[in-house]
Amino acid sequence: MELFGKFDQNHDNKITFEEFFEMVNKDRQELTEEQARVAFKEWDTNGDGVIDIKEYWSGVTLKKKSLKDESERAVFRMFDLDGDGFVEKEELITILKADGDDLRNFVETLFKQADADGDGKLNFQEFGVFFELFWNSNSK
Repeated sequence: MELFGKFDQNHDNKITFEEFFEMVNKDRQELTEEQARVAFKEWDTNGDGVIDIKEYWSGVTLKKKSLKDESERAVFRMFDLDGDGFVEKEELITILKADGDDLRNFVETLFKQADADGDGKLNFQEFGVFFELFWNSNSK
Protein backbone atom coordinates (compact mmCIF):
# COMPACT_ATOMS: atom_id res chain seq x y z
CA MET A 1 0.00 0.00 0.00
CA GLU A 2 2.93 2.34 0.70
CA LEU A 3 4.13 2.20 -2.92
CA PHE A 4 0.59 2.79 -4.20
CA GLY A 5 0.54 5.93 -2.04
CA LYS A 6 3.73 7.18 -3.71
CA PHE A 7 2.06 6.90 -7.10
CA ASP A 8 -1.25 8.29 -5.83
CA GLN A 9 0.16 11.72 -5.04
CA ASN A 10 -3.19 13.42 -4.27
CA HIS A 11 -4.36 10.44 -2.16
CA ASP A 12 -7.69 9.98 -3.94
CA ASN A 13 -7.11 6.20 -4.19
CA LYS A 14 -6.62 6.46 -7.96
CA ILE A 15 -3.48 6.79 -10.03
CA THR A 16 -3.87 9.08 -13.03
CA PHE A 17 -1.63 8.82 -16.06
CA GLU A 18 0.14 12.00 -15.00
CA GLU A 19 0.90 10.56 -11.54
CA PHE A 20 2.03 7.30 -13.11
CA PHE A 21 4.27 8.99 -15.68
CA GLU A 22 5.86 11.27 -13.10
CA MET A 23 6.58 8.39 -10.73
CA VAL A 24 8.07 5.98 -13.30
CA ASN A 25 10.37 8.75 -14.50
CA LYS A 26 11.09 10.29 -11.10
CA ASP A 27 14.85 9.68 -10.96
CA ARG A 28 15.63 9.54 -14.65
CA GLN A 29 13.77 9.47 -17.95
CA GLU A 30 13.26 5.75 -18.52
CA LEU A 31 10.02 5.69 -20.49
CA THR A 32 8.81 7.90 -23.28
CA GLU A 33 5.29 9.21 -22.88
CA GLU A 34 4.11 6.71 -25.50
CA GLN A 35 5.77 3.77 -23.66
CA ALA A 36 4.27 4.97 -20.39
CA ARG A 37 0.78 5.18 -21.97
CA VAL A 38 1.09 1.58 -23.19
CA ALA A 39 2.16 0.42 -19.70
CA PHE A 40 -0.59 2.49 -18.06
CA LYS A 41 -3.26 0.94 -20.30
CA GLU A 42 -2.04 -2.55 -19.34
CA TRP A 43 -2.62 -1.72 -15.67
CA ASP A 44 -5.90 0.19 -16.24
CA THR A 45 -7.80 -2.99 -17.00
CA ASN A 46 -11.30 -1.48 -16.89
CA GLY A 47 -10.29 1.40 -19.17
CA ASP A 48 -11.62 4.18 -16.98
CA GLY A 49 -8.44 6.24 -17.26
CA VAL A 50 -7.18 5.62 -13.73
CA ILE A 51 -5.53 2.75 -11.89
CA ASP A 52 -7.37 1.87 -8.70
CA ILE A 53 -5.92 -0.19 -5.86
CA LYS A 54 -7.34 -3.47 -7.25
CA GLU A 55 -5.83 -2.84 -10.70
CA TYR A 56 -2.56 -1.79 -9.07
CA TRP A 57 -2.21 -5.04 -7.13
CA SER A 58 -3.24 -7.09 -10.17
CA GLY A 59 -0.48 -5.35 -12.12
CA VAL A 60 2.07 -5.94 -9.37
CA THR A 61 1.10 -9.63 -9.25
CA LEU A 62 1.42 -9.98 -13.03
CA LYS A 63 4.80 -8.22 -12.99
CA LYS A 64 6.05 -10.55 -10.24
CA LYS A 65 4.83 -13.55 -12.25
CA SER A 66 6.58 -12.22 -15.34
CA LEU A 67 9.84 -11.80 -13.42
CA LYS A 68 9.42 -15.29 -11.94
CA ASP A 69 8.86 -16.74 -15.42
CA GLU A 70 11.96 -14.95 -16.73
CA SER A 71 14.10 -16.30 -13.88
CA GLU A 72 12.73 -19.83 -14.37
CA ARG A 73 13.59 -19.65 -18.07
CA ALA A 74 17.11 -18.49 -17.18
CA VAL A 75 17.55 -21.52 -14.90
CA PHE A 76 16.21 -23.78 -17.66
CA ARG A 77 18.80 -22.36 -20.09
CA MET A 78 21.56 -23.01 -17.52
CA PHE A 79 20.61 -26.69 -17.38
CA ASP A 80 20.23 -26.96 -21.17
CA LEU A 81 23.97 -27.40 -21.69
CA ASP A 82 23.81 -28.07 -25.43
CA GLY A 83 21.27 -25.30 -26.08
CA ASP A 84 18.80 -27.52 -27.94
CA GLY A 85 15.78 -26.28 -25.97
CA PHE A 86 15.50 -29.44 -23.86
CA VAL A 87 17.15 -30.75 -20.72
CA GLU A 88 18.35 -34.32 -21.04
CA LYS A 89 18.91 -36.65 -18.11
CA GLU A 90 22.70 -36.49 -18.48
CA GLU A 91 22.60 -32.68 -18.39
CA LEU A 92 20.71 -32.84 -15.07
CA ILE A 93 23.13 -35.40 -13.69
CA THR A 94 26.10 -33.25 -14.74
CA ILE A 95 24.73 -30.00 -13.26
CA LEU A 96 23.46 -31.63 -10.06
CA LYS A 97 26.75 -33.53 -9.73
CA ALA A 98 24.83 -36.76 -9.27
CA ASP A 99 27.97 -38.91 -9.21
CA GLY A 100 26.84 -41.41 -6.60
CA ASP A 101 24.49 -44.24 -7.52
CA ASP A 102 21.81 -43.18 -5.00
CA LEU A 103 21.60 -39.60 -6.26
CA ARG A 104 21.83 -40.69 -9.89
CA ASN A 105 18.98 -43.18 -9.37
CA PHE A 106 16.96 -40.49 -7.59
CA VAL A 107 17.44 -38.04 -10.49
CA GLU A 108 16.56 -40.76 -13.02
CA THR A 109 13.37 -41.65 -11.11
CA LEU A 110 12.22 -38.02 -10.94
CA PHE A 111 13.19 -37.52 -14.58
CA LYS A 112 10.93 -40.39 -15.66
CA GLN A 113 8.05 -38.95 -13.60
CA ALA A 114 8.49 -35.48 -15.09
CA ASP A 115 8.98 -36.62 -18.71
CA ALA A 116 5.26 -36.58 -19.51
CA ASP A 117 5.60 -37.35 -23.22
CA GLY A 118 8.28 -40.01 -22.66
CA ASP A 119 10.68 -38.60 -25.25
CA GLY A 120 13.71 -38.84 -22.94
CA LYS A 121 14.14 -35.10 -22.56
CA LEU A 122 12.43 -32.35 -20.59
CA ASN A 123 10.83 -29.34 -22.21
CA PHE A 124 10.37 -26.17 -20.15
CA GLN A 125 7.10 -27.31 -18.54
CA GLU A 126 8.43 -30.78 -17.74
CA PHE A 127 11.57 -29.20 -16.30
CA GLY A 128 9.35 -27.25 -13.90
CA VAL A 129 7.64 -30.49 -12.86
CA PHE A 130 11.04 -32.13 -12.31
CA PHE A 131 12.16 -29.39 -9.94
CA GLU A 132 8.87 -29.32 -8.12
CA LEU A 133 9.27 -33.06 -7.49
CA PHE A 134 12.94 -32.55 -6.61
CA TRP A 135 12.34 -29.78 -4.07
CA ASN A 136 9.27 -31.44 -2.57
CA SER A 137 11.13 -34.72 -2.02
CA ASN A 138 14.09 -32.88 -0.45
CA SER A 139 11.89 -30.88 1.93
CA LYS A 140 10.52 -33.98 3.64
